Amino acid sequence: MSSNENWVLGVTLGLLGSIAINTGNNIQSLGLKSIREKVVPSEKDSPSRKTSKRYSLSLLSPTKSQIAPSYEDEGSAPHVGDVGDRSPIGSIIWLLGTFIFVSGSLLNFASYAFAAQSMLASLESVQFVTNLLFGKFLLGAQVTRAMFGGTFLTVVGTVLAVQFSSKETLDLNTNEMKMLYCNPAYL
Repeated sequence: MSSNENWVLGVTLGLLGSIAINTGNNIQSLGLKSIREKVVPSEKDSPSRKTSKRYSLSLLSPTKSQIAPSYEDEGSAPHVGDVGDRSPIGSIIWLLGTFIFVSGSLLNFASYAFAAQSMLASLESVQFVTNLLFGKFLLGAQVTRAMFGGTFLTVVGTVLAVQFSSKETLDLNTNEMKMLYCNPAYL
């Protein structure tokens, strides 16, 4: 592969890495959720424990209102990361998510050897697409037209940023890098 085509490999690694990081993070969350469900009694077990109240989030959400759990006894409310005595390392789902997350980080790191950082930074927006798909197909979340529209615009912006960004990478040897770091104007 010629040096002019290395940016394609860098973009591919960057995209795969970003998708893997976000997917791994979401799978870790699923693993923690499954542990939490085993630790915290379900709503069926203690119906008097939780009540639902409506909170208006008109400025933050396209929906009119959201239902949020309200705990009557605030001392008994579980914390977001509360998994009781169980360690996340005991969850196969959490371990799989961690493996995917670390693999994605390594792919992302490797991508910087093949393409310019100015090009690769815009690829991080692929996380919005991943979250949209993950939420819709794995979590069953409702996806609004505004979410689809925003995600479409994000993809178009990312494609344009990659298309019109610099495709050149600098090949500096150790002495050239030392000279740059000794130059106060560079720092």
